[in-house]
Amino acid sequence: VITTRIFDPGLRVYRIRPFPGEKPLFVCEVGAPPSSLVRINQRCNRRGEPMFYCSSAREAPFFEMHAQPGDRFVLSEWRSTRKILVNNVGYTPAALETLNSNRECPNWGPNAETNWKTPANTTIHEFLADRFTQDVSAGDEHLYKLTIAITEKLIQGGPFDGLMYPTIAMWGN
Repeated sequence: VITTRIFDPGLRVYRIRPFPGEKPLFVCEVGAPPSSLVRINQRCNRRGEPMFYCSSAREAPFFEMHAQPGDRFVLSEWRSTRKILVNNVGYTPAALETLNSNRECPNWGPNAETNWKTPANTTIHEFLADRFTQDVSAGDEHLYKLTIAITEKLIQGGPFDGLMYPTIAMWGN
C-alpha cells in the first residue's frame, strides 16, 4: 500500500543544466537531454534513455549538481499544466534520519498513517528508501541498475506521471 501526492496544475519545478558557453536559446536545450548525451546510468533511467529530472525546491538542483564557484548553469522553471500523480519512494522516517534531514516525514492521504504500518509494507518501504537514498559516487553508476528497474516497474505503463524521492545532496530537505 502506498499513499502519494497528486499535484494540481501550476506546480512549479526547477531543472538545472550546465552551460559553460552562451545561454541557451531553445527550450529543448534545458529540458530532458537527447539520448546521445545520456552516457551513464542515472538513479531512474538507463544510459541512452533520457528522463526529465526536476525539483520543487529551487535550491535543490544546485546541490544536486555539486555547483562550485565559477561554474555556469542555467536554472529553468517549469509549471505543470494538468494534475500530476506521482509515485514516491524514500520518504520514511529512517531514510530522512539517515540523510540528516530536518523535515518531518510526509504523511499523504486520508489514511496515510495506518495504510502502510504492516510489517510487510514497512519492509518494502524501508528497502525502497534505502536504495533510492543511497549516495552513489561517480564511477559506481552500475549501482543504479536496481533503482532503474524499480523505477520502470513503478511508473511505466501505470497511472503515475513520475517518481518522487528526497534529494540526497540536500539531506532529504
